Amino acid sequence: MIALAIVMPHVSSAGEIKMRDAARHDDLVKVKREEMAEGKRVEPPSFVPAEGDDPSVENRPGDLLARSEILAFRGKATLVPKRALLHVPPRYRARVGDINGCRLVTWLEFYRENSGWIDTHEVSISTASGDSAVEEESLEKFAERERVVVATLMKGPVSVLPLKEPPPEEEAEQAQDSTAGKPTVSVLE
Repeated sequence: MIALAIVMPHVSSAGEIKMRDAARHDDLVKVKREEMAEGKRVEPPSFVPAEGDDPSVENRPGDLLARSEILAFRGKATLVPKRALLHVPPRYRARVGDINGCRLVTWLEFYRENSGWIDTHEVSISTASGDSAVEEESLEKFAERERVVVATLMKGPVSVLPLKEPPPEEEAEQAQDSTAGKPTVSVLE
């Protein structure tokens, strides 16, 4: 389906067509010069310096290699985040950590060429952030399979943070008491 629109200029009640001109650069400069000649002066906005530490200094990313694990085989290597390797059997330990003489390739290319000894395990965001643990039965299966297992989120390698410690019982009870009688919202994953 094709939609057509007709643009009509403004027509006055007398039947005259009135066209408006858009301001051009020359017109704006002329107005500004007239204002300056009359003594009108527009003050630029004053900026207040930010308080606290400079976030650009605080959050500067570190060395990419220091934050990554290296998988290498047959002259090619790829980087995965630290804590993304869930299981590395002893026979494949030599393929982790050495990049010398290897060409760096993307994760997808490396995985496609080395899927015979690499498995992926899709994790949820809550598992990656340490809110929930990787299932025990999955960890047992990894040990049986003699393959390197990489944690992934939406098919890309992801770090799996250590399980966060639950709050002490006293704090948990106080938190429950403070929310007593208040409506709660449950979110299912």
